[in-house]
Amino acid sequence: MRKFLVFFIIFLISAVTLIAQSITELENLVEAGDLSQEKVIEMAREMGYTDEEIQKALEKKDSGGTGRRDDELREAIERRRRVLEEKEKRSAALKAKEESLVLKKQKVHPFGYDIFNIVPQTFEPLDIGPADPDYPVSPGDEVIIRLWGEVNTSYELFVDREGKIFIPDVGRVIVNGLTLEQLKGKVKSRLAAAYSGIRENKTFTDISLGKLQKVKVFIVGEVVRPGGYTVSSVSTVLNALYYAGGPTPKGSLRNVKLLSQNQLEEVIDLYDYLLSGERKNDKRIQNNHTIFVPPMGKQVTLRGRVHRPAIYELKDDEGIKELLEISGGLKYDAYKDRVQISRISEDTRKEVISVNLKEIQKTGTHNFILEDGDEVEVFSLLDREGCDSVYIYGEVGEPGSFELSVGMNLKNLILTSGGLTLPVYKLHAEVSRLVPGVKADSSEIISLDLEEVYSRTENENIVFELKDQDIVFLRIKPQWSEQRRVTIQGEIEEPGDYPIISENERLSHLIARAGGLKKTAYPEAAKFVRNESDIGRIDVDVVEALSNPNSEVDIILEDRDEIFIPRGLESVKVTGEVLFPVSFRFEPGKNVSYYIAKAGGCTQDANKKGIRLILPNGRGKNPESFLWFDVSSVPAGSEVVVPRAKDTSGINWGDIIKNVSSIVSSAVMVIFVVDRLND
Repeated sequence: MRKFLVFFIIFLISAVTLIAQSITELENLVEAGDLSQEKVIEMAREMGYTDEEIQKALEKKDSGGTGRRDDELREAIERRRRVLEEKEKRSAALKAKEESLVLKKQKVHPFGYDIFNIVPQTFEPLDIGPADPDYPVSPGDEVIIRLWGEVNTSYELFVDREGKIFIPDVGRVIVNGLTLEQLKGKVKSRLAAAYSGIRENKTFTDISLGKLQKVKVFIVGEVVRPGGYTVSSVSTVLNALYYAGGPTPKGSLRNVKLLSQNQLEEVIDLYDYLLSGERKNDKRIQNNHTIFVPPMGKQVTLRGRVHRPAIYELKDDEGIKELLEISGGLKYDAYKDRVQISRISEDTRKEVISVNLKEIQKTGTHNFILEDGDEVEVFSLLDREGCDSVYIYGEVGEPGSFELSVGMNLKNLILTSGGLTLPVYKLHAEVSRLVPGVKADSSEIISLDLEEVYSRTENENIVFELKDQDIVFLRIKPQWSEQRRVTIQGEIEEPGDYPIISENERLSHLIARAGGLKKTAYPEAAKFVRNESDIGRIDVDVVEALSNPNSEVDIILEDRDEIFIPRGLESVKVTGEVLFPVSFRFEPGKNVSYYIAKAGGCTQDANKKGIRLILPNGRGKNPESFLWFDVSSVPAGSEVVVPRAKDTSGINWGDIIKNVSSIVSSAVMVIFVVDRLND
């Protein structure tokens, strides 16, 4: 009870002290002579005081109830004002950065794929109707012939499987493969031979097509619904793609292939249709045609001040000029002096390249070729109006663009961007800086030791000062990066240590990176050791992994894996319960029994049912597997193991009974002691 009373008294005294300090602070604010009453009330509310407390303080001032000096009051109020103003500035800056990041992260979508979201029947050609003069006539088409004048008659004829039609009084006419225009000329010529009125212009003819045949087309590759489709014979590649739902976002719009009898007939670029409405390469489908949509080619993301920001597919020889043309061109406020291109380099590091569009447009012939995965951003002139900018990416809290203030150095920029996310000794900096008078795709790269930069003081005159449009990258030093590595040795073209470059890198990829196997290599005897968690040697089939890359047998690599590829082996080892356990020269086609016999045969203690064959890669096979895998073929480098049979004749039953009795006696004694203690 006493402890509770003491605690309550201490709490009460603390509360009274805080209230008194709060009242004194409010009184100081009210007595500041250089502030109007409205400003005093506004600031007091921002500090958290209620209207009742403010009113009491004002009444106390009017009655002259305080004696603090005016200069002390002004100093206190000025400090409070500075704190509030700084807080407002930070809040506004943070909001601006958040808005900037939101704009930069606006999503763009692959261009052109949404056109295939329309119901396919909307674009289905009519089965009956006028056909163009170039339409190829084929079996199943209906040919309508009308005669009038001296002769009045009409015929509705179908092209048979042999590509012929039979005209009464005329006979059979081969029409398969003719265009509609050629068909009209040939049929009219044959009719004129039978009807003299046609030659004398007393009988007139009209030849047209009626119901058109259906054709079978196969649509495969990266399409939404691959398969076989029956379509009208006047359908084109574009019509047929609608039936299959169009290419998927992973499929190419610029390299659609039309195949006939396993031969490439045409390559269709759908961008021609999407951008200008042209269908010059949109060929008509014929029976058993195949349309193949391969995976998307070079993919480039375009953002910023262009008419159509999106993800575009470019051809291998296309660059930034073609990209801007496809996107509809630049907007009126686009900043042409510097377009930013983000790229992942061969060593998986991100780099930013600056391109001057003015120089490219001025020369007309110069271009900047883009690579797969590039991200292009065109900034606005309005964003640059009145201020210079710098950019920072990598290991900082808030990467992005920032206003370049007078005298701003690298350390200032890092602090402005939220500080480092890793210790300074693990990082190094690279600064990309434009060089006046140099070509558009060039810039100066300045490497800096970040630890050295941080150790300098402002008075050393060697602090790295930033310039307009500098781009700063903060990266982990190679020696500090927690890279996973593997080792491959032996009969390999370039043995040594290799970093694992992806989470799913496999054995076949590593061997390819190391230049492949030498001619003297014997991959069947490869040794694969996994040091992670002391797992040890793993049974790996290198031959199968190379034959079927990315399959289950192609093992995924882990840190500190070791692979050894030996030279070709020319021996077979026999060990265990044989008379002469030694290695013998490998002889192709010989079985296990042959090598055991060569070693003198099994001893009396041998367990013949437990004979095992250890293959060159460490894999073991028991006797049951010999017949299945053809025991007549023991690979070079294998080992035949003949184990000893278990010996049960020497068991000493007396010792066993003695030991069991001792254990039982000890257990009884323990139970007795426990029982006495409970009593």
